[in-house]
Amino acid sequence: MEQELTQAVNKIHQDGALGVVAADRQGLCLAARGTGTSSAASFVSLLAQRAKSLSSTAESPVVVIEADHFNVLISQQSDVTTAIWKQA
Repeated sequence: MEQELTQAVNKIHQDGALGVVAADRQGLCLAARGTGTSSAASFVSLLAQRAKSLSSTAESPVVVIEADHFNVLISQQSDVTTAIWKQA
């Protein structure tokens, strides 16, 4: 799984994302590229978990943080939370 995750994170970053972070349920960084630093892993994992607790459906919501020059998209699938920094 580690190699597949690394390949996926690399591809997202190479396809134009400013940064990418993948974290486990405990907030430990599994991979980070670009502006997505390992220090953000616990924060994005917690945001995804809190957003899911607000939802009444089984699907995980996508959290979007909008800033002046970039957006961050945060989603949790299975045991991995992914955050993608994109140019606004």
